[in-house]
Amino acid sequence: MPVLFKTFESSYPIARLTSIQSTGLAPLYVECPTAEALIQARQTYPKHYLIGGGSNTILDPDNPTPVLRFTDATMHHTHHNRVYMRAGTPIAKALRQCSDWGLSGLELAAGVPAYIGGMIAMNFGCWGQTVAQWIHRVHYIDANSQLAWRSVDACEFGYRSSWFKENQMPVVGAEFDLTPTDTGRIRTAIADAIARRQTAQPLRDKTYGSMFLNPPDASAAQLIDDSQLKGYQIGDAKISCKHANFMINTGQASFHDIQSLLQNVQDQVYARTQVKLCPEVCQAP
Repeated sequence: MPVLFKTFESSYPIARLTSIQSTGLAPLYVECPTAEALIQARQTYPKHYLIGGGSNTILDPDNPTPVLRFTDATMHHTHHNRVYMRAGTPIAKALRQCSDWGLSGLELAAGVPAYIGGMIAMNFGCWGQTVAQWIHRVHYIDANSQLAWRSVDACEFGYRSSWFKENQMPVVGAEFDLTPTDTGRIRTAIADAIARRQTAQPLRDKTYGSMFLNPPDASAAQLIDDSQLKGYQIGDAKISCKHANFMINTGQASFHDIQSLLQNVQDQVYARTQVKLCPEVCQAP
């Protein structure tokens, strides 16, 4: 059987794999353009780390675990208000196409540098909404390396969590039931969401999304701000002065800069409040 995936050994810049664009080279990066290629790559590299858009991913250049990425970004308007999107679809592309089709629902994610697969696995949400409310069913690779479907009721979506994330089952796509809406209104909603983010978040910087999950009945950003950590910096990794739960890369931030900053923020917030912040950004095992 021919090899369906493309392998980059000891030469792929981590800056091209993560939104914070940290330094270093991935020891082994594998690009999978189809679901069949992803299945084959997972069988070839049983121990691996699957990433999406890299907007909440920490990669260690000294970690030999192969990094896999599924890059299929195809979309189909199946019928009426239902759309199928592959997991490798950037949210920006998804929003452009959905607005052309006159289908609304995912505008809450406008301005986020993420792929559809990662947004499903972590149940991305903001402003009282999550992507789960628009999902009909999810296409994934099961424990037998077969393509399967899971209904939304069986996906166990929660705050930044899902059945796929908890069981490490790769998402390859999903069907969304969206709302038929005038294209102009959708484009206005997209522009409004981006403007709202630009006002409160450092979208023009090299950054992740949120660094830490919100504790129950609390705001991670507020806890960090109250600990007077806005602007706190280690190496080239810095807490944004615009939003306390965002880290920015001011130049050549390394894996160690990022790890040290996360740990120091956790320690200082805990020392002040006895609240242990849990990272939202993920690191390859």
